[in-house]
Amino acid sequence: MSGTKKKSREEFDFLLRGIAHEIRNPLNALTINTQVLLEYADLLPDWFEKKKEMIEILQSNVRVLSRLNDVVSEFLRFSRLPRPEFAMSDLDGIVSEVISFVEGEFRKRGIRLRVSLSGDLPPVLADEKLVKQALLNLLLNAADALDKEEKEVSVETGVKGESVFAAVSDNGVGISRDDRKKIFTVFYTTKREGSGLGLPLVKKIMDLHGGKVEVRSRRGKGSRFSLVFPPARQFEKHLRERERERHLPEVVR
Repeated sequence: MSGTKKKSREEFDFLLRGIAHEIRNPLNALTINTQVLLEYADLLPDWFEKKKEMIEILQSNVRVLSRLNDVVSEFLRFSRLPRPEFAMSDLDGIVSEVISFVEGEFRKRGIRLRVSLSGDLPPVLADEKLVKQALLNLLLNAADALDKEEKEVSVETGVKGESVFAAVSDNGVGISRDDRKKIFTVFYTTKREGSGLGLPLVKKIMDLHGGKVEVRSRRGKGSRFSLVFPPARQFEKHLRERERERHLPEVVR
């Protein structure tokens, strides 16, 4: 990307973040005011014939406003990812930490969680916080995709050629061929309550790591998402070259 295009993109992203903030503030005020009205409605005498209808409308409004606030929050998180702080990292260790975070919730939802860690992975050059975010998104997506009585999510790490991977699989609804072409598009979602930002965020994080997201899926059978990391030394060389290019004058580029 040329310097001019990059600057235009940064300015556009800055504008979008500003708009999102401007939307978020009145949204918060509307949510609070609606919750107050809901409390007042609940105090109305039972003989007031519109009481039940009024409460249902206000409860619906609170849910909608909460959903809008979630979308704005996810967009802000997507648009302002921190600059990665790369370090040699143990992918098995990162996965283990994320698993410990979700296993209680999975247990409550009746989801069987299978974990198969390599135990002998070469280190990856990664920002651990961002990789944890990507893995968490995949795990939550997998949980939401489950539609069978026997709900199962599997997590695996390993080596593929020279690359290192972490994969999340589920036995859920699966993704159609047409949808697989669109799932990394911002705001595209197949979920009723989805924001369409979770998978684009995962892809953005892996792009920052010089890696990729591989997807295999069959309708009615489930899906498998793999985070594939390049060899650490290769990516380290790429980062040095990219940093050198950032400091070249525009005319040289």
